[in-house]
Amino acid sequence: MTEEIPDDGRLYITTDAQQLIRAIKNASFLIFVGLIALGIMLWQPWASPTIENVQRGGIAYTCVTYKTTADCN
Repeated sequence: MTEEIPDDGRLYITTDAQQLIRAIKNASFLIFVGLIALGIMLWQPWASPTIENVQRGGIAYTCVTYKTTADCN
């Protein structure tokens, strides 16, 4: 037999629809957390610039390295 849903103007959600809604909520939460983690990994707040003095041919250069780049003056 099929379930009878009363006609009283209220919204009834079936068990399958409730499971689908729960799955969508869980997936959206996981995507949100993943995007936050990806943003932090790209930003890399733990990577700070370092300053080093380099001697080349008797001339002193000041070099600043940050992540994968180096600038010398």
